[in-house]
Amino acid sequence: MTNPTAPLHCPVCAEAADPSHRICEACGADLHTPPSHRGHWLSSAAPPTPCTDCGHPEFDPHGYCRQCGARQTRTSDRVELDMATIGAATDYGKRHHYNQDALAIGRHHGTTVAVVCDGVSSSTFGELAALAAAEAGIAETLDALTNGHDTGNAAHRGVTAAAHAAAQAGTAHPDNPPSCTFVSAVVDTDHIQLTWVGDSRAYWIQDGHATCLTVDDSTIGRLAAMNVPADDERYHSPYAAALLAWLGADAPPLEPNMRAIAPTGPGTLVVCSDGLSGYFDTDDRLATLIGTAPPVKAAAELTEWAREQGGRDNISVIVAQFPPEPATAPTQETPA
Repeated sequence: MTNPTAPLHCPVCAEAADPSHRICEACGADLHTPPSHRGHWLSSAAPPTPCTDCGHPEFDPHGYCRQCGARQTRTSDRVELDMATIGAATDYGKRHHYNQDALAIGRHHGTTVAVVCDGVSSSTFGELAALAAAEAGIAETLDALTNGHDTGNAAHRGVTAAAHAAAQAGTAHPDNPPSCTFVSAVVDTDHIQLTWVGDSRAYWIQDGHATCLTVDDSTIGRLAAMNVPADDERYHSPYAAALLAWLGADAPPLEPNMRAIAPTGPGTLVVCSDGLSGYFDTDDRLATLIGTAPPVKAAAELTEWAREQGGRDNISVIVAQFPPEPATAPTQETPA
């Protein structure tokens, strides 16, 4: 039980708080639960609703109605998430019937965490893996930060938890289990720690220029990263764009890509699925689209821009300021 007279600081924004209160007056977080609880991170999970076929309120972990067996997606088709200096938006686009992407954002003191997962459409119910991986990944990352792990170790623990969760999501579909990509960013006042598996990306924008910080886990991505000339025959293999790594029950052994950068000044980090990055002809295309709007508005604007380009895939975007600033109350908005 919490000592009501002991000094207390908010686990999210680190402001001094009154121990007799439950909610932080500075940022709205719950003062008496670990920061990995849902009040301190937000995801694109769809709010619980009754079955649209029979009205029954309960579903099993795979999204099947416990009464009639109908299935509903567990990810929001459209949602915006706002935690002040980090914001997110996702949209199912114009050509898909529902959203197979999932994302999550969170805060721990002066550190922000972003996770984007893109369900692989050729797998069965890829959104199950995506949502499980996104939520497990951010929860474990925040738990590790809370327990004093450095950002690199926290990020590795996060992707490991995400991989396990994605694999567990496939137990009902052993022949073609759900799978997803994964990219996370842990942003503190000095560094950005990136971790990824697959072809979801992270970009750094500063002084009007954008740089892709990740390398797609595909033959094309790896060849391009090594500056192999475009006329190399390996680019033209029918499997050149296929994923070489992913999360799921049928994934190869986990070997996440990890990269840490130390920016020399303020800038913006964008973490996204290929529903956005697939429309960039150059990295700097993103720099021309980023304005001075708050992160959640910038994420929503990028999502809408991808829709205007055709919206051929699900779109998920997280925008984070560097360096982070003190948190404000987390909110979740679902556009009409």
